[in-house]
Amino acid sequence: ADFAEYRDERLKTISAKSLKRQLSPLSNMFEVAKTEWGLPLKDNPLAALSLKVKDNKRVRRLREGELELILRAAAQTRNPFVAPIIRLAIETGMRRGEILALRWRNVSLAKAFVTVVESKNGYSRTVPLNLNALRILQEMRGITGPEKDNLVFPITPMSLRLAWNRLLRRAGIDDLHFHDLRH
Repeated sequence: ADFAEYRDERLKTISAKSLKRQLSPLSNMFEVAKTEWGLPLKDNPLAALSLKVKDNKRVRRLREGELELILRAAAQTRNPFVAPIIRLAIETGMRRGEILALRWRNVSLAKAFVTVVESKNGYSRTVPLNLNALRILQEMRGITGPEKDNLVFPITPMSLRLAWNRLLRRAGIDDLHFHDLRH
């Protein structure tokens, strides 16, 4: 009852999703106390707490013809890295931050994979490369050089964001985020 009262009070100022995220460590603490520490808890008091979280996941995908418009607009940007970054994102499903953090030491053209040293969840992962992705990276190797510490794409996140926004306006595309290219 106390947690339900707390929930109702907190929901006046924050979203259900935020509250669920805030209560998660507390719920975990009760689980650990019950299962690992042997405290005599019948149940986790937060397990039955009802929280209606609205699912607001984006489902935007590239529509027919949009890729061509984007690549045409990207070709008009002054920054030579924008179009290859977009193409690599589409071919690999990598996140913008993963692509921008990619260094040559984490690329194996011979074995056709890249290692994302730290992904969103904090772990490294290996991303296989198809022929198109390999071609993009081979082109970039000629531009940014093979030195192991060099970034594959020496461009700041803000530069890419601004270029992305400009090219979308130029292409006449609404409501498309860079992250949507992963889909």
